[in-house]
Amino acid sequence: MLDRISIGRRKASGGGTDERPHDVLALGDALTALAAIDPLKAAIVEMKFFGGLTGEEAARVLEISTDTVTRDWTLAKAWWLRELSGDSADR
Repeated sequence: MLDRISIGRRKASGGGTDERPHDVLALGDALTALAAIDPLKAAIVEMKFFGGLTGEEAARVLEISTDTVTRDWTLAKAWWLRELSGDSADR
């Protein structure tokens, strides 16, 4: 997924090779903050976003239902995007 983000950004910026390492650091910082609030959602993000697992695979690993993975993935993405956009209430 990170490769897709980098490729998309390179295409959007005219095809340059800027990897934007600060963006990767921000992703890691946001994941760490999410883990402090909700470790299960953070584990799902790690498995799906960084590990490339499907919802079904993550559910099997975590021994939870696919519905729980789907719901928590949706909530975690919304939280994560808010954190990365700088719109969190804590700031």
